[in-house]
Amino acid sequence: MSRVVNVAAQAILNLGGAGLRLDGVFGTRSREALARASGPTKEIMIEFQRHFSLESTLTSGSNPEIEAIITAVATMVGVPPEFAIRVAMVESKLNPRAVSVTGESGLYQVGTGAIADVASAGYHVTPPRGDRTDVDWNVNVGVRYLKLVADRYVLLDIRERKNWARVYAAYNLGHANYVKLERGQYNDVALRRAVASQAAQLSAGGPELYLASVPSFLGLA
Repeated sequence: MSRVVNVAAQAILNLGGAGLRLDGVFGTRSREALARASGPTKEIMIEFQRHFSLESTLTSGSNPEIEAIITAVATMVGVPPEFAIRVAMVESKLNPRAVSVTGESGLYQVGTGAIADVASAGYHVTPPRGDRTDVDWNVNVGVRYLKLVADRYVLLDIRERKNWARVYAAYNLGHANYVKLERGQYNDVALRRAVASQAAQLSAGGPELYLASVPSFLGLA
């Protein structure tokens, strides 16, 4: 760690109390500590947050550093950067530390199924220190999985904006449930359960209205 980071860590501990853990430094308690800080200490704390790129600018809905990483990976893989960023926004609000109740984690809410599929397509990189919320690793898996879903499961050109809703539906629900959705098997128990577990904007109308709700959810409508 750099001297700036070390000094910042100590400053945060001093202001936040002995119970403040460094791996939670971007939570509510750290913001309270930041509000109490002043002068050089405050500047160092801000630099600490910037250095790790973990404090998403949720109020404005953007994080330039994270978006730059997504754009680079998406361009390399062949996914429109705008689409890749929109997916990360709705999956995690660009919060790298987001973890769902079912265990999906990081910017793209990556789960074991996505990891296995991406590995089968040739990306076998393991997350650093086993941390699936690692930004670079999570973006690589999430964006590669978007491309795989489009090419292998949905069979649509991901470069076409008109196809984004269906690609996201398959990414979000899983391939098996997406197939049932396209076939109109709206009463299927697994499909209904999968839709019900989604954000209210997607689940309110049940499977019948799920696809129609996706464009608005992604901010495309």
